[in-house]
Amino acid sequence: MKELAFASAKKYCEKMDVMLLDESMALRAIWFKKDELKKTRLWRKYLFEFTATGEDRYEGQVILLGHKITHIQLAPHRI
Repeated sequence: MKELAFASAKKYCEKMDVMLLDESMALRAIWFKKDELKKTRLWRKYLFEFTATGEDRYEGQVILLGHKITHIQLAPHRI
């Protein structure tokens, strides 16, 4: 799942014209949650760092429910 989160974050960063830093992901939280079909799945939050200017570091997150990416978010940053 970590590889899926990383690949998705990398693609999203390219789309948003920012650079993924350190080529790493950190699992920040994990627990059980129900999906839209009411099946219990593992919910995971991965954190990563990115930069828009090359000077500042910001945090982003990827949320997975089971094997599906449900959300990718970048912290507010300078452009």
